[in-house]
Amino acid sequence: MKNHILVILSSLFFCGAVLSGCSSDETYDTEVTRKISLTMDGQPWSIYYGTSNRPLFIYAADGKYVANYSTSYNFSLGSGSYKVFATDQSDLVDIPNPLDDMVIAQDTLMKQTFGISAPVNYSAGQDMSIDMFTRTGVLRLHSTDEKADKSYSVVKATVTTPVTGYQIGSASYVVNDEAPLILTHSRSTSSGGINYNDDMVLLGTQPGGRKVNVHLDYLDGKGDVVRSKDFADGFEIVPNDTTVVSFALNNAEEPMIIDYTVALASDEWTEDKVTPGAPLVVPDGYTYVGPNEDISTIVAAQLADDNITAIKLYLKAGETYTLGANDLAALTKPISIVGQTPARNQAKATLSHGAFTPNGNIEQINFKNINFSSPSRFFNVRNQNFNIGTVSFDNCDWNDWSGVIWYQNTSSAALTQHIGTFSLISCHLANWTYSRNPLLGLPGRNPVQVDKLVLHNNIVEGNNVTAGAIYSNYGNTTIDSQGNNF
Repeated sequence: MKNHILVILSSLFFCGAVLSGCSSDETYDTEVTRKISLTMDGQPWSIYYGTSNRPLFIYAADGKYVANYSTSYNFSLGSGSYKVFATDQSDLVDIPNPLDDMVIAQDTLMKQTFGISAPVNYSAGQDMSIDMFTRTGVLRLHSTDEKADKSYSVVKATVTTPVTGYQIGSASYVVNDEAPLILTHSRSTSSGGINYNDDMVLLGTQPGGRKVNVHLDYLDGKGDVVRSKDFADGFEIVPNDTTVVSFALNNAEEPMIIDYTVALASDEWTEDKVTPGAPLVVPDGYTYVGPNEDISTIVAAQLADDNITAIKLYLKAGETYTLGANDLAALTKPISIVGQTPARNQAKATLSHGAFTPNGNIEQINFKNINFSSPSRFFNVRNQNFNIGTVSFDNCDWNDWSGVIWYQNTSSAALTQHIGTFSLISCHLANWTYSRNPLLGLPGRNPVQVDKLVLHNNIVEGNNVTAGAIYSNYGNTTIDSQGNNF
């Protein structure tokens, strides 16, 4: 008994000596966080007690990792300032990396949703209040077919998205327009496409107005591709919502899917949230040129095809197309290039091109709803024989241009060069530079014969712009000019 008492007294003496050896400068001050309030998309949020999810991530003011806590109990921190963020998917956070280095990558399976807050400044011991937001949305492909097509049993969707991840430290999406992610997702259908639905979870493309593009492959039971289609336009992904794309999966007359509707599944849809593109209705007889198609190749093929009597192309609003410098240097067929009428806040289709040089009998040369990036001479005419019914520009634009629409240098009066009607209607030239050649000027020697010149409701802005800078040397041509602002 005496020995036990001596051991206890010795232990107490040792502990007292250790404690008395600690100076007040070496004590560690801590503060206890007692009140934690979390919301998700504006609604109160809490974890299920007993789960392993620890939603709070705490970093020092310089971004170094400190701790990962649950909200199920109070915790203490050393006195001072911190940065804290919260997420409902703590397994996606790669600790202990510095705060500014952490990125949550787009889920390649397109299944993972997550919500996360921006990092907030926090002083130890204070009440903690953090607002989380869902950073992912859903793209839903929904077929409207009533007739089955049993030639395929699987639809493989290939999604191209420029949003590759979410950076935690800056609370922003990681965007790579030059090297977008290419993701695939397959959905079987035993009904030949009837009631086909496929949901894909993607990081939001807003703000910034970026879109994801979708390509569909129809696969048979052996996995072979029966046919493939692209959607004519991309789709915005709205965080915490579902973008529903409804379309006919089995429309055999649509090599590209252009007839579809886009809507949000939520009841809170407003145009400020998503602005659907303008309806894409291709006029009869026109070839739709998609954003990823080579317009030069299409024009060359149609010029060479004897079965095609006229080139008719339809371009998508907001997209840019480029014709080669010599693609239309020997234009021998009628041509009509029409741009889709833009929706609100949408630009016209832009067409870059070389000079047009007509040759032969051509019924019409027509342009509508196009923003041109033109060379110094739109038409470059020299010693060609031609007879053109109409040349028309309707609602077309040129910006910061110093060229002319018509340039002619004909050496012989014996050549046949005739235009029935040349019209410029509702066109706009912004910051046009006028030098010595009028916009629609004809030469004093051997000019083309133009029966009628129509100029209605055009705006030409630039220096020293007068009617003389627009047209000259039209002789006996009937000129109908009204509503213009030169």
